[in-house]
Amino acid sequence: TVPPEPKPEPKPDNTKKKNNKKKKTMYLVAGICAAAVVCAVVLIFALKQNGGTVAVGTVNRIAEGDKFTLYVDNKGALKTNGQFSSSNFKEVVQVSAYGSHAVGLTSKGKVVTNDNDSAVSDWNNITMVAAGKDHTVGLEKNGTVQCSGNANACAVSDWTDITAVYAGNGVTIGLDKDGTLSTSGSINSAIGNQSDVVSVSMSDEFLSITKKDGTVSSYAIGSKPVISTSDFSKVVSTASCSTAIVGVQSDGKVAIATNNNDIQKAVSGWTNIKYAAAYGN
Repeated sequence: TVPPEPKPEPKPDNTKKKNNKKKKTMYLVAGICAAAVVCAVVLIFALKQNGGTVAVGTVNRIAEGDKFTLYVDNKGALKTNGQFSSSNFKEVVQVSAYGSHAVGLTSKGKVVTNDNDSAVSDWNNITMVAAGKDHTVGLEKNGTVQCSGNANACAVSDWTDITAVYAGNGVTIGLDKDGTLSTSGSINSAIGNQSDVVSVSMSDEFLSITKKDGTVSSYAIGSKPVISTSDFSKVVSTASCSTAIVGVQSDGKVAIATNNNDIQKAVSGWTNIKYAAAYGN
């Protein structure tokens, strides 16, 4: 008899090993995804707690005080000229000034002042600031407004849906999301009866209101008669001082309303202008 041929040894079954490897890979991917979700949640929570960040934009890039000029460049660096101590103006993305009073907004939504006003240090989630002669205004992310200083100008606790804030000598103005204005302090009642507003500027003497169509309305709020801005067009923002109103146009040119011939000659030829600030005479 012929002995039976030996049966071939069975090949090792790698199915279980492959399945185990797949399971381990799935667990690893799931673990990474879970960790990513946890990190995202923690990051979102941290941002909410810290108020998020504010970037350098087109608002409050340049400010003029009685003895200084402030400018935030495209990289977020503060440039100063004149007599100004910037020791606490670190990481600022906005600046505003009125007389000797200066205010800065940091990238973390916090507010600083050159007189170290402790009342503003607790403000959070601020997206825009404004310096008045004797008060500081901050716009919160939710559209409400904070104010420190002049009690008459700081009657803003009931304001809501505000998109921009402006301050002057005992005056605070808020731009509502519908293009109208909220006002506080000693101000011409006609100022509140506006519509289609995009921005405001003011000095001790004049207040100018830029409209959506690029025109500008001007008002006397001091002792001097109003200077007309009726021929302004294509204006996107203005700057006001005690003797002039300057309008920055969409084409980079500048419109000027003033009785001061020296200012008229100096400014009328400017081109490629993005921002303007003014103070004093």
